[in-house]
Amino acid sequence: MKILEVDSGTNLNHILNEIKNTSEDGLELTSVPETDLLENPINRAIIEKVAKEHKKEIVFPSTDIEKAPEVEEDDLGFVEGEDVFQKAPIQEAHKIIATAAVASAKPARSSKFNLPKLFKNKWVWVGVGVVIVLSLLVGSFFLLPAASVAITPKAESKDTQVTLTGITASKDPDTGTNTISYKSAQVSKDGVGESSTTGKKTIGTAAKGRVTITNQDTDAAKTFVAGTLISPISVPNSTSVPSVTFKIDADVSLDKAPVGGETSAGVNITATKAGSDGNLPANSIFKVGTSSTTFVFAKNDVAFAGGESKLATVASAEDREALKKSIIDKLEEQAKGDIEKKQKGSVVVVDSYETTVTKETYDPKAVDAETDTLKATVSIDVKAAYVNKDDLNKIVINSLKESAKGYNVKEEDLKITLTQSSKDESGNIKMIAKVQAQLTPGISNEELQRHLAGKSTEEAKKYLDSVDQIAAYKVTTTPFYFRIFGRMPFSASKIKISYQ
Repeated sequence: MKILEVDSGTNLNHILNEIKNTSEDGLELTSVPETDLLENPINRAIIEKVAKEHKKEIVFPSTDIEKAPEVEEDDLGFVEGEDVFQKAPIQEAHKIIATAAVASAKPARSSKFNLPKLFKNKWVWVGVGVVIVLSLLVGSFFLLPAASVAITPKAESKDTQVTLTGITASKDPDTGTNTISYKSAQVSKDGVGESSTTGKKTIGTAAKGRVTITNQDTDAAKTFVAGTLISPISVPNSTSVPSVTFKIDADVSLDKAPVGGETSAGVNITATKAGSDGNLPANSIFKVGTSSTTFVFAKNDVAFAGGESKLATVASAEDREALKKSIIDKLEEQAKGDIEKKQKGSVVVVDSYETTVTKETYDPKAVDAETDTLKATVSIDVKAAYVNKDDLNKIVINSLKESAKGYNVKEEDLKITLTQSSKDESGNIKMIAKVQAQLTPGISNEELQRHLAGKSTEEAKKYLDSVDQIAAYKVTTTPFYFRIFGRMPFSASKIKISYQ
């Protein structure tokens, strides 16, 4: 016979299941003092009924209990010879019990689960709560706190130069030979400009007249072609001879002079310069070409006229060049901006720009034309070499690290200007990288974290003050309530090091 102890955690269903499932010939029920399940006569009647159906013996506790009222007329929903657990699920037993309970003079007690007596004491729960709170506090003290340390290293400025070779082939930068690939970019620009003219020129009309050329040479005839120069050697009523020259307008031929006589021919002449200096009076005497005035001379019978002049402002060749240069300078600046804008992430070689003038027109068209204003339209093509900025930084930083071991290069503060020193026939160029860099001493993050972990805030600051490579720092701990402890996190991994 199986012994089953009935306590506050046992309900009627448990007992009925044990009756059905036990392999023993019956159950001996024992009860703890706090349990009143077996004191209910209805419960006892049901237990006896089920035991009888399963041909099992049932033994109740030996304490005196109230005898259950006989219920001969009511079979409590059971049919003799039928297994109630096969007829309906065990959950239906509660309905059967409820039906029987209604007929009973003493209602059955609830079969709800009852906590052990120990946990009915409120101070036990208070103690459990205190333990949980303390555990959370201790856990948060070691796991939640974090700190950030923003460090400003002692920076050191360094200006240097790095020589590079630019090649047209597309290759990765070679830090061993300082070789870098470069490309060319080209833009076309058009521009107009206007400027005031500064050229000065005497302009006007040249004096004109007619002279008679006389040949007194009895030995030779004389011939003078158009354009032969003649110049005055005597001017009436003048103490000086003006420095003006004339040219004959047509060819002139004179026979040799007869003995004691002369030959002559008339021809029109024009002064070689505009101006009133050519308006010579009548009876002026002229030397003709290189002939000696002893045998050949010219004379005007009528005064020359028409010579006028003035000093005018003109568009000189120098004015043109100055205006052209100013337009090109502006266009080149625009072209440089366009090239740099289009080639993002690149560095342009500053003196690799090649400018070609493709068109230029001027108004007025003629050089030295009288005008106060000169206008011009100029078209140019601008070509320049450029390199990838990351490739250039890679070579420069590698060079700096080799020359300044133990220091780090602040790439964001790196300033590089590229100039071109030469270019060979194959298109390879030599470049000089002028570098302005900020070097910071190498600081081990792991070492800093190790020295700071678990230290008080004051100890952490003293340590950071003692590191020569650090110029300034800022320590921030989280969460905010952890700051009242004045301590760094115990875990080094919770300390974040950053640089500014």
